[in-house]
Amino acid sequence: MKKMLSILLAVMMCLSMSACSSQPKNGGNDKVQVKESVEILNKVWETYKEDEKFASTGGDFGETMNEGPGKLSIENTDVLQNTLYLPADYVEFVDDAASLIHMMNANTFTGSVFHVKDGKMEELSSAMKENIMNTQWICGFPDLLIMANVGDYLVTAFGNEEIITNFKTKLLEVYSSAEVLFEENLNQ
Repeated sequence: MKKMLSILLAVMMCLSMSACSSQPKNGGNDKVQVKESVEILNKVWETYKEDEKFASTGGDFGETMNEGPGKLSIENTDVLQNTLYLPADYVEFVDDAASLIHMMNANTFTGSVFHVKDGKMEELSSAMKENIMNTQWICGFPDLLIMANVGDYLVTAFGNEEIITNFKTKLLEVYSSAEVLFEENLNQ
């Protein structure tokens, strides 16, 4: 009887452990709980080891954050359009933005997050992809472009292939329910 009870307890313990380990990393909730765009970049940036970090800036030029992401005013259409490549006709699709940019060369790493309004994710991501892919780069060429959907947020990053791949890996670790929409080579 004791042997049977021990076996039963062992089986129950194994089943409960496997059930716990199969939960998604975001606590079992596939609905991403994010309050603002900069939160996504901050959470990913916090996972970087010191030797992985690069000289960076983020946010509005008057209120930039040095060494990390920053919140970006959606009224700052020059930065949205000319630095983050959000097409002018699509600015009305977003109501919150953040950026993380390599301080020495934006083509090494430019990352952005936009909160997308009213289910316009597919339309906005396609327009941004086309805009970035058709850019005539002046100062060096970025290697890789990725775009991901994290809840109602569009995450974009382009630049050096190794840095972008590392960013994508960390993004997917932090937000296990994130969906990569595009991953395109820009150096063709």
